[in-house]
Amino acid sequence: MGGVVPKLAELVEEGTLDGPLIDQQAIGWDVETLSKEQHLVQSLYCVLSESDLQDLYDIAELGPVALVGGTFTLQLWVPKRPYNNANRSPCFKGDKSELKTVEPRWRYGTMLAARFLHA
Repeated sequence: MGGVVPKLAELVEEGTLDGPLIDQQAIGWDVETLSKEQHLVQSLYCVLSESDLQDLYDIAELGPVALVGGTFTLQLWVPKRPYNNANRSPCFKGDKSELKTVEPRWRYGTMLAARFLHA
């Protein structure tokens, strides 16, 4: 993981220097930053064991464990805040093997950005 976490922190810090972004500026930043994030963490996905990949997939597709945990912590529903709309968190729609590649994770993340965009 050496270097991944500090680089991720730098990406977030760069995007918040001038205050919160809204509307299309926020989406643009999310699209670009998510791409950089996914490329940074790709090596971590490449070394996942089959068991770890299955656990991650169960969470991503909102399987039973995620649903119980999400219901218990109320994390399946994202409340309205000043910079986002309220909505339910959707599951990852894709094959388990797609979690090991950048593009499907990026698509899912950009879909989330659009879903919660406060217009």
